[in-house]
Amino acid sequence: MIMRHAITKAIMLLVWGVVAAPAIQAAELIVFHSPDCGWCRVWEREVGIVFPRTAEARVLRLSRVDVADPLPSRLQNLKRVHYTPTFVVLDEGREIGRIAGYKGEEFFWWELQEIIQRLPSSKTHTATNMALKETSQ
Repeated sequence: MIMRHAITKAIMLLVWGVVAAPAIQAAELIVFHSPDCGWCRVWEREVGIVFPRTAEARVLRLSRVDVADPLPSRLQNLKRVHYTPTFVVLDEGREIGRIAGYKGEEFFWWELQEIIQRLPSSKTHTATNMALKETSQ
């Protein structure tokens, strides 16, 4: 009886892990920055603090990387970053697009939307629907 319960529990956990695993892994917005970069600080003030509350944040998980630090192994295959800030959108480890420099809030959001449009529609569809529901309430 105990063995049967343990096997049943193991099977359930395995099935639950497969079913509960996110079908859509979030793409990622990586911000390459430097503590000495004035434009990086402006971006943080104008965009960085509000980004987690945006529709874009439902599509893109935000990560920050200091250019003075060693690159995380998952980013080793990226083309070199020459300017800060540089914003790179990755999807399943593949670069979808990048924005070199920060030209202001309007340009940033416009350029980011252009890159988001290159993502598979399944990734943007869920986020778009959630944003539409929020604005209609």
